[in-house]
Amino acid sequence: MKYIPALDGLRGYAVLLVLLQHWLGNDHFLNFFNNGLIGVSLFYVLSGFLITGILLKNKGASLDVKTQLKNFWARRMLRIFPIYYLLLLILVLIGFQDIRQQLLYFASYTQNILFYSSNQNFGYLIHFWSLAIEEQFYLIWPILILLIRLDRIFVLILLTITAGIFFRLSAHMGILNIAVNPINYHLMGSIDLFGYGAFLAFISSHSQHTIKKVWIFMGSMLAVILSVKLLINHLDYLSLIGVLAVGLIFLVIHFQHLLIKRIFCNAPIIRLGKISYGVYLIHYFMYPFNHWLHELCISNQLKWPFFDVILIPEFSNIYLRFVYFLFLTLFFSVLSWYIIEKPFLNLKSRFAYAK
Repeated sequence: MKYIPALDGLRGYAVLLVLLQHWLGNDHFLNFFNNGLIGVSLFYVLSGFLITGILLKNKGASLDVKTQLKNFWARRMLRIFPIYYLLLLILVLIGFQDIRQQLLYFASYTQNILFYSSNQNFGYLIHFWSLAIEEQFYLIWPILILLIRLDRIFVLILLTITAGIFFRLSAHMGILNIAVNPINYHLMGSIDLFGYGAFLAFISSHSQHTIKKVWIFMGSMLAVILSVKLLINHLDYLSLIGVLAVGLIFLVIHFQHLLIKRIFCNAPIIRLGKISYGVYLIHYFMYPFNHWLHELCISNQLKWPFFDVILIPEFSNIYLRFVYFLFLTLFFSVLSWYIIEKPFLNLKSRFAYAK
């Protein structure tokens, strides 16, 4: 698929929402709508849209299905694995939060199962749950898209959306004995978000009157969400985010209004979107890293006015701390991008989807 700068802009805003949630706290007025969940959900819908679009474009290409799957997974591994496993290695070497005891889960991208099946507090590792969900989707979805006939893929997408909604509603109503908390830590509890993105990719690639069909879909889903709210007094918040995300992605792609370009295609937010994976991975570790710096200053009797104010997160101004943490995170993320991520991404050309 051709590069769309506005989607990097969306990634930039999505990761900013996560930072607001984690660095300002759940009780801050800016996080009234659970920005972290919105940001992660937006990443999922974007993934569903982009991955499905790539797979549909290359479905039936000159390469056989086995080779296409191999190339798809190789490209995903080159994007995701290097910085992830390097970070895991560092955490293991320093003995961070007893990660060695659960290393098998983190190494196999099944930490979400550990999180929802355990009552432990996973602290600064907790945001890794979404990485496991994404990787499990990348493992399953290409097989389905490449093996299923084109005329049945739309049905698959609708079933995927239905399955996610039904799973969450069943857990809420006690229909199924699902002891998962939070419910979106389970792949099935988030699967419809990928399905929303896949729907948009399918409609955009294989249908006429795209605008009309997108609005009909959004209107129908909003009617379903409202009906559930009225019938059982339960708002399916994830579905609402997913549907609105479909409209937002469609808007930034198909309506090149000056205001949209200024919001989603400005250079800083696009650059943040490009390094958003690294930002997401390391941002939560700024708290313990900051604490280590504070202890280092004490042990070496270093007294710097700025650090006397900022190095103790519990006592520093939250907005000053946000800027400080953002600077640290961007510094490490940019280093990661140029030293680790970008060199591996350059290898993706060896795994083309088609000859």
